[in-house]
Amino acid sequence: MVVLVALALAWPSAGVAADNQQKPDEVIQQVFDESVDALLEHQDEIRESPRVAYDLINEILAPWVHYELMGQLILTSHWREASPEQREAFVEAFSEYVIRTYAALLSDNIDTVAREVSRSGRLMDVQSVTEPDQRNRVLVRTQLRVTDSPVPVHYRMIATDDGWRLWDVVIENISFVTNYRDEFGSEARRNGLDALIERLKERNERAWARQR
Repeated sequence: MVVLVALALAWPSAGVAADNQQKPDEVIQQVFDESVDALLEHQDEIRESPRVAYDLINEILAPWVHYELMGQLILTSHWREASPEQREAFVEAFSEYVIRTYAALLSDNIDTVAREVSRSGRLMDVQSVTEPDQRNRVLVRTQLRVTDSPVPVHYRMIATDDGWRLWDVVIENISFVTNYRDEFGSEARRNGLDALIERLKERNERAWARQR
């Protein structure tokens, strides 16, 4: 599962920015194929420093993830009641937490990722894409082939003025947004949104301190 998470989330955006009119399945296939090249190109640096992995993943992911929508779906009523300053603070702390967490997974397992890429060749195939719903959201269904049996990885995307943006990844029927809603949403209900934001900040600070 660790390899699946690292590959599913490692999105370089270089080839996509020039054409926001691409179909969502074309975007997924293109950025995934490019991500493999990026991982291999930076694997030596990633082995040496988790910070390299964080900077790389942050640069790759940030323009293509709809963190505001993720925050809205995770916090539900707390998002609606939050001030603009609270929303901004949550998105900043949450996005750092997400990227730091998965950059650490990538850094810790880069040898496995490289080995699977070398062994398997083409790792992902797009299976289908749904028609946009009333909110311009689609589901891009793919299969990731890093094990003996293909693993379903589905990308939930939404059309925006700036092109398609990712707001959830579902691996083997496990949704990132649902997981975070269970963890962070319940904590916000117990202790309040400000307390949740502060805990996320503290967790980020402690994690960086351990890597110095």
